[in-house]
Amino acid sequence: APFKWSHSLQLAPEVLNVPLIVRVPGSGSGFYEGVTRSMDVFPTLASLASVPVASGVGVTGEDLSHAIRGDAPARRLAAPSHTAVLARSVFRQMHEPRWSEVWAVARSYFPRIDVGLVWVSIRDEDIVYKHQKVEEGRWEMQVFDLASDPGETRNLYDPGDVIHTAMAGALEDYKARLVEHYPEPGSETPGQLPRQNEAELLRSLGYIR
Repeated sequence: APFKWSHSLQLAPEVLNVPLIVRVPGSGSGFYEGVTRSMDVFPTLASLASVPVASGVGVTGEDLSHAIRGDAPARRLAAPSHTAVLARSVFRQMHEPRWSEVWAVARSYFPRIDVGLVWVSIRDEDIVYKHQKVEEGRWEMQVFDLASDPGETRNLYDPGDVIHTAMAGALEDYKARLVEHYPEPGSETPGQLPRQNEAELLRSLGYIR
């Protein structure tokens, strides 16, 4: 059961380590060695396509095109990630009697729908730092070296290591920002379209008639 539901938490390697393959006319083949983030995709593709991106439009990612072309070394970027807040449909299924045994482990980790229960991680080169729940409901800081331990079987976290404690603080701040900015059910965040305009938007995009 833990293996099955861990994928939906969005921190499993099968979810995070998805390759992005791009064919750039006139460029040779290559492999980008560094850590990337989803927000780096747009500015990188725009640069590869020679499409200028205006300043002040809210693009926060890094342009990695020079490194992809081999004109510069890979940038050192730390990539944060977090689990999703439990969907109400999943939460209801977890508490249905017929699924009681299947979801027993998951219920112990996520007893309620609460943004405060999300797990957070940061990857820096081959080192990944995590703060997540473990057995008996305890929260634990974890550090894994993916180069020597790709299966994440040996937790290297040392509270006496200044880098480890600094990253633990960074994870704590990251989670605090997630909790602070998570919209309450039914609320609308700035820039979000009101519910009554959803049908009009989907119709304009051709999804509905």
